[in-house]
Amino acid sequence: MPIIDRSLKGQRSRYKGRLLATLMAFVIVVSLIATVLAPAPTENDSPARITYEPHDPIYIDGNANFSDTATWQNWSGNGTLGNPYLIQGYDINASSTIGIYIGNTNVYFIITNCSIHDGESFNFGIFLDWCTNGTVTGNIFSNNYDGVRLEFSCGNTISNNIFINDDQLDKVGVEIFWRSDNNIFNNNTCSDCDIGIWSWSSSNGTISNNNCSSNVLYGIYLEESSNNSLNNNTCSSNGEEGIFLELSNSNTLSNNTCSNNTYDGIWLLYSNSTALRNNNCSNKQYYGICIDHSINNTISKNTCNSNVYSGIHISRCLASMITGNTLANNNCSSNGLYGIYSWSSSNGTISNNNCSSNSEEGIYLELTIDNIIWNNTFYHNNGAGDSYNATNIQGYDAGGKNNRWNSSDGYGNWWSDWRSPDMDMNGIVDMPYNISGDVGANDSYPRTNPLWIPEFSGVIIPIAGLMLIALVLGRTRKKKGKGFCAFVPIPLD
Repeated sequence: MPIIDRSLKGQRSRYKGRLLATLMAFVIVVSLIATVLAPAPTENDSPARITYEPHDPIYIDGNANFSDTATWQNWSGNGTLGNPYLIQGYDINASSTIGIYIGNTNVYFIITNCSIHDGESFNFGIFLDWCTNGTVTGNIFSNNYDGVRLEFSCGNTISNNIFINDDQLDKVGVEIFWRSDNNIFNNNTCSDCDIGIWSWSSSNGTISNNNCSSNVLYGIYLEESSNNSLNNNTCSSNGEEGIFLELSNSNTLSNNTCSNNTYDGIWLLYSNSTALRNNNCSNKQYYGICIDHSINNTISKNTCNSNVYSGIHISRCLASMITGNTLANNNCSSNGLYGIYSWSSSNGTISNNNCSSNSEEGIYLELTIDNIIWNNTFYHNNGAGDSYNATNIQGYDAGGKNNRWNSSDGYGNWWSDWRSPDMDMNGIVDMPYNISGDVGANDSYPRTNPLWIPEFSGVIIPIAGLMLIALVLGRTRKKKGKGFCAFVPIPLD
């Protein structure tokens, strides 16, 4: 049997591994240089553009008229679910009348790839009036009084449209008006409008994945509209609120980003039984979430950081509940005044929230009655550090009565400046934590350990990626005698 020179073969394998790594690194570097030095794309390099055919405004009233118009205009489709009428590719000037009016129909139709514009003098881009089964998708609306208006119209879908109105007041991207129920609005962009999406007296709608930012007043406004679902919308940098609910009950708001608005990220006014979950309401607005004259709301797992005044502001409310779970709580930190502020409110539960690094108190209660505050994390609020100082108390309770800063079964909050002594090792500090204010409140059972643990920073992912690349490209060797198998390049034999 021929003798194999393993040392020589190992050298060859290592050489080929180094060569492969060097070639891969060379390709990456050349690609980066080519990207940097490549000339900027010109208009001739851009993808194919949609060309619109100039067309007069369209008026359709009733199923029979829809059929006649489709035949006359040579539109495809027959109005059924499997073969809807197709209106597409038009450029319509709405300065003299509504761009497209469709009323009193229940046939199926799609309006797509149209540009409808300049309906400034109280004209709408598209008006669906007593309509069902319509789809408006992939259109551009500019400078119309309303881009799309629905009135007594149910079961329609408005998606993937762009609404732009040049900062002019009294102009709305999408207006959902008067008993327009069970409609879907998703993936639309509404900017430079008075209001991005406005729902009035309409219910059971789904408003999701829309970008309603940089509008004069509100990103999304619900007025007297209930049982709607608002999910995954971006409503940022608006002139007043990101999302505003007024006289609207039993709605669900989840996973929305409402940041950098002038006043509030989300404002509930006279709106009850609403669930706010996993929303990000942060950065330079007056309040992250404001609850005013509203009852029986649940506000959980929201991030309300770095706002001018408070992360969460509650005023004149009864029986509101602000709650969450460990690592799934409201994060109200680094705000200009308070983490959570409650005024003239009662029967609320404030628990499992992270209130850290706020300029003043983590939680501030004023004229509140019968509230329970427990299982919260207070870290470095009001100038407090890791050692107690009577001038830097992290909670405030004044002018009210019967508030309890711990649960009835012996669990309080965690305070960064009040963690010992615990002589009996039961996890409860042996002395109560005194709360500022004129009612003599205290936390009778302060916790010795924090209940909030920060999530991994987003920087972990890119660092891990770089480490993986280094592992693949770097020289690796099989460790001898330790039973460890490192990842090595496959020899090119």
